[in-house]
Amino acid sequence: MTTCTKTKPRLKSIRAIFLGSVILFFSSSGLALAEDCKETAKQIRGDYEVIQADGGIWRFMEKSTRLRADSMWGLQIDGILQRGVTHIESVCEAGKPAPASLIKELSDLLGQARSLNNKSTSRTPAKKLKQIIESLLKESRSWAEKNKI
Repeated sequence: MTTCTKTKPRLKSIRAIFLGSVILFFSSSGLALAEDCKETAKQIRGDYEVIQADGGIWRFMEKSTRLRADSMWGLQIDGILQRGVTHIESVCEAGKPAPASLIKELSDLLGQARSLNNKSTSRTPAKKLKQIIESLLKESRSWAEKNKI
């Protein structure tokens, strides 16, 4: 009887240690995910600000007489990208990790916008630029609708 009474408290303490370890593990990994999310949001914000440094896609189009008539496309793209960045920042600030697919897709859109912003309106034909911009607008709209942003 003495061995049985000794093992019950011992078993309880082992369970308590195990349960405490599991709780500690999951709570610390949640903090790590939240910090990773905040770092990713900061990088995405930086990418967006690079695009906006010279006025965004709208300004890019306004600078060219050949693209100016369709500059509202640029304004729409800028708005969608802004909402996407703000959405990810809000999710991360709430302590939730943003879905990896959401982040990757927004990063891809930002990358397309950056590469467009780096093109020269005098060296790239206007028709080609309009095709790129129109494609980016369609992808941006589709992404925003799919993710309810």
